[in-house]
Amino acid sequence: MTDVGGGDRRDCYLWPSASTGRLGSASPLQSRAATTFCHVRVYQRAFHSNARDFHPGFAANVINFLLRGLRLLRTNPRLFVRRLAFLLRSPFRTLPAAHDASHRRGRIHASYQEWLVCRGRLEAGKTIREPVEEILLSVIMPVFNTEEALLEAAIQSVIDQSYPHWELCIADDASSHPRVRQLLESRVQTDTRIRVLYREQRGHIAAASNSALEIARGSFVVLLDHDDVLAPDALAELACVIEAEPAVDLIYTDEDKLELDGERAEPFFKPAWSPTLLQTCNYVTHLAALRHSIVVEVGGFRHETVGSQDHDLFLRVAERARAVAHVPLVLYSWRKTETSTASASATKPYALRASRHALEDSVRRRRQDARVEPSHLNGIFFVRHHVPRGASVSLIVLGRGEDWRTTLDLDGFKVSEVARLDDNNGHEEALRNAQGDYLLWLDATAKPRSRESVLALLEHVQNPNTAVVGGRTVYRRILTLQGGVALGDGGQPFFVGAGLPELPQHNFYLNLTTLPREMSAVYLGCCGVRRSVWEELQGYRSDLPLPLAMTDFCLRALTRGYDNIYTPLAEYESAQSLKPMMSVEHHAWPWRDFVDPFWNPNMTPRTEDGLPFRCHGNREARIRQCSTSIGHRPVDT
Repeated sequence: MTDVGGGDRRDCYLWPSASTGRLGSASPLQSRAATTFCHVRVYQRAFHSNARDFHPGFAANVINFLLRGLRLLRTNPRLFVRRLAFLLRSPFRTLPAAHDASHRRGRIHASYQEWLVCRGRLEAGKTIREPVEEILLSVIMPVFNTEEALLEAAIQSVIDQSYPHWELCIADDASSHPRVRQLLESRVQTDTRIRVLYREQRGHIAAASNSALEIARGSFVVLLDHDDVLAPDALAELACVIEAEPAVDLIYTDEDKLELDGERAEPFFKPAWSPTLLQTCNYVTHLAALRHSIVVEVGGFRHETVGSQDHDLFLRVAERARAVAHVPLVLYSWRKTETSTASASATKPYALRASRHALEDSVRRRRQDARVEPSHLNGIFFVRHHVPRGASVSLIVLGRGEDWRTTLDLDGFKVSEVARLDDNNGHEEALRNAQGDYLLWLDATAKPRSRESVLALLEHVQNPNTAVVGGRTVYRRILTLQGGVALGDGGQPFFVGAGLPELPQHNFYLNLTTLPREMSAVYLGCCGVRRSVWEELQGYRSDLPLPLAMTDFCLRALTRGYDNIYTPLAEYESAQSLKPMMSVEHHAWPWRDFVDPFWNPNMTPRTEDGLPFRCHGNREARIRQCSTSIGHRPVDT
């Protein structure tokens, strides 16, 4: 690796003197900036050396980042030094992240604007079939001193719904601004479906939401914040799902955000129902519809979780729900304001404490032997399950190499045998002879980041409802090589997030590679299987190559009702890139018509960030995907 401790001073730059405009001697501050910049140039060469054999565009991002810094260096050296000091305190891999995130944010924004235009054309003039049954939907909205224009827009978005069978239940939490009451009273007079309860004392959002819940009469309650807006067909789509799936108790949809200037941006295209992901973060958010009787049964909103009251409610309702549905349509726009968590979770520090409290309570209710830990991601907590000692493990090592040996540091576990597979031959016999309670596949050329990498596999695979658990592979701590396996068009498997660096959470759907969740399949090179499930499903199909055989095994387990879990905590580092998943074109592949519920249909398959977004014109295809998203995993309560 290139030495980053020194550098050739010929890479240093001089800049025009502030007084003469000519190249000349630098001030002490400028000299300090020049020295710092020399180190950055060396970092750039190290990036180029490390990334050249894998991702040429990655080195280009570094160069672009440095060129942008040069302009700042000439205009504001002091600010340049402060920013570089911040960057250099982190590992050198973070240097291009700012440029890459900014570039990707721009691509996402441009692609989403095109998607919105396409969606507008397709939906123009179309009508959604209204359900035969008149299902009353109660939209509940807590209000407190809301800006008049924003409150007006929120109420109007409900009035403009194409589905007529709704009621808007508003609880005013003792607003001190008189215009709020004036606006609400005028709206009640214009539409009898709007009902308002005025609280005498302020109780904050949980109490206000419960007050709105008390006057609701519908079979489902729909959550709407006082400054957000619904898509015109939002309630119609929910009613269609309720009629088609009578057992559904919780429905959630995709969403986006409203910028301060009113522009729609930052779409969140969500996966299908993922209880593991929900016990990590509130990915359900908006739009959500919950069966009224269950919300009342679990006690409604809790005051002790204010700031994360919706997440807490979703966790409790999910424990009672018979079925959960995901509608892959953007039906809710979350407005970004200076004090909303749509802008940044740090704007409400108490929300972080409430989120942890909600997760810890869910662990206690479910009697899980687990603890809640903060993660490296802002506002995200991980539930870490205890792994009892004494279980036996069989290791199946794929390929040549010795990096896997560090994995054998399994204090308290019995490693029953280690099988080396240099090619596709011999794996059937090795697996037939494996006697361990758990079977672990490891790539010989990948090194576990820590001992926790193996424990992270075992903590999920011990769950009797889980079949396969897979980890994450990264390239030299720079880029993600794989974050699980999804299926695209024609049932073709592909690596999720391949080539994707860690990004800020303004692109939340991209951060799913850094969060544990359910997936359709996982990568063969770092995964674990319970031997009882392996024997139940009779292992691999012998007519498929190993990578496809493991994907096929995962899908067969999924159809049997088992979960497949992806966890980024089982992280392995590779010094070389991964080959793309093998094509299924020349194989007897039974999954060509499989619609992957954990890969949103609005995203392009086989790309690291799902771009460009896909605009589906076939409504029946969207309904079919929604049907495959119906699912519920029993929770031990």
